[in-house]
Amino acid sequence: MFRRRAPLSLLQQLRAFIWPKRGFTRLVSYLVQRIMRMPGTPYSIACGVACGAAISFTPFIGLHIILACAICVALGGNVIAALIGSAVGNPLTFPVFLVSANKVGKVILTYLGFDMPLQFDGVLAQSSDALALFIPISIGGSVTAFLVWPFFFGSTYYTVIRWRVLRQKRRLRKLGDKKTNI
Repeated sequence: MFRRRAPLSLLQQLRAFIWPKRGFTRLVSYLVQRIMRMPGTPYSIACGVACGAAISFTPFIGLHIILACAICVALGGNVIAALIGSAVGNPLTFPVFLVSANKVGKVILTYLGFDMPLQFDGVLAQSSDALALFIPISIGGSVTAFLVWPFFFGSTYYTVIRWRVLRQKRRLRKLGDKKTNI
């Protein structure tokens, strides 16, 4: 009943999985609508989205959802909004986030006086290459997250407030139209 008349080939299915035919506008539109219709105060929704989006800028890829929810609960935000906000970090955006975090981290470490690559002794010397890469990325990602949080909070907060005002006006107008027709 809900099948295609001409089934997609395996290559077409793979292409549609990686990059949908309509792009990602439908997904983004759905997520925005979901956030706008979410119950709760504008603060809790905006805090949740901001926590999820900000954590997406850190290099802790396997822990994004857990960290976003933990910080969101500590700040009194909406956990579902944090889960939606963490969708900012995805396989298409992670390379950009990690490269920018690495550059910001190297600038901060240089400013603090660590001009040469970090040197480790003992047990840490075996994994010094990974740590020398992870430390600037984690520092830069954390700083970037702190800078990005207010942007996502403010934009979500004022968008939710504006959407709710417009929704209330539509409801009142619709109710007024029904009364005049009776």
